[in-house]
Amino acid sequence: MSQYELIALDMDGTLLNSRKKITPVTLEALKRAVRAGKSIALSTGRCRPELTAYTSQVPGIRYLICTSGALVYAS
Repeated sequence: MSQYELIALDMDGTLLNSRKKITPVTLEALKRAVRAGKSIALSTGRCRPELTAYTSQVPGIRYLICTSGALVYAS
């Protein structure tokens, strides 16, 4: 892993595939990053309730940047 401490990911077209799913390969990479001590942030135009299905899949999400940056949540 690199010197970066925070990995911020856009949702649509970046984290999610064309079926709006996180692929197993991507999920494993995120888990590996969390095990290496990296923080994960999801950044999206979506509102927080729309992220529940994804936040439950990805362990270690520390930040949610929602509604195109209008809301920021930390856990």
